[in-house]
Amino acid sequence: MLCVATAGLSVAGLSSCTNDGIPEKLEFEQFKYLYLLSHEGAKEVSIHKERDSTFLLGCLQYGGTTDFRQGEISAAIGADMSLVEAYNADNGAAYLPLPADCYSLGTTSLVIEDGKNGSENVTFTLKNAGLLDESAKYLLPVTVQSVNAPDDLPLNEERKVSWWIISVIAQPPAVSNPEKDLWSIDSYSTQWNTQASSIIDGDRISLWHTDAAGTLPQWVIINFSATATVSGIVFTNRQSSNPGDTNSCPKHIKFEISDTKASWALLLDVAELPNVQEDQTLNAPTPLSGKYMKITIETSWSSPGYSYIGEVDIF
Repeated sequence: MLCVATAGLSVAGLSSCTNDGIPEKLEFEQFKYLYLLSHEGAKEVSIHKERDSTFLLGCLQYGGTTDFRQGEISAAIGADMSLVEAYNADNGAAYLPLPADCYSLGTTSLVIEDGKNGSENVTFTLKNAGLLDESAKYLLPVTVQSVNAPDDLPLNEERKVSWWIISVIAQPPAVSNPEKDLWSIDSYSTQWNTQASSIIDGDRISLWHTDAAGTLPQWVIINFSATATVSGIVFTNRQSSNPGDTNSCPKHIKFEISDTKASWALLLDVAELPNVQEDQTLNAPTPLSGKYMKITIETSWSSPGYSYIGEVDIF
């Protein structure tokens, strides 16, 4: 999945015509630089003692032009714990450097292909939380270390670091997915540029995105393939390095259970689902059994009529 340039930087909406008074190539030098998309603000996430979690770090990107024929651009990224002390001093904090054994980057090399203005997204995994102190918070700074780019496309030194604040949760959500590999998507209301099956594929990064031009509520039905007893849900929101991507995460969401789909019993009705990226444990008041589970997104945390889900597990 390629990152989409920030409005005003890439000016991608301007067409390169010769008869409408707009030149074929527009340059905005004040915006023409390389940067890491997830640089703005520190992101706070949690890691469970007994479960690894993967998050989206972001991508390398540039704007300031309507011509992306810059040739191939490459960059090296990596964690730099020498930045922790300065960050603490600037922000009045006391974060500890995240130990090297507690994270891994999906890649340390980013490439922007000729004709594009963004690299592929990078993920990172938080792991081995048992090595960490539950009473402390840790800082993971990931920075662009070097770039190979044209001289007129410099690296923005103020927008090259992605900051992640990590805390530890002692008990992970109790996931019990009997024969999840046999689950399937029975039906759904809409989908857009994604597959509804992404919510049961075991990948926190993939997602179901409802119709971008639709309206809420939107729903999806999971077929467990056999009767399952559900005491609660482990729910994962959309994972993104861009804060704007999570604005439309579910707010009011319902989970229902059925054996036949002719009638539904309410398992959970969550009026305000927290808009966070870590896994959430949602305990049902009463366990219910059935072959099907219907998830209905009634409202989102913003006004657009669409929403999305990263992953769903049961216990």
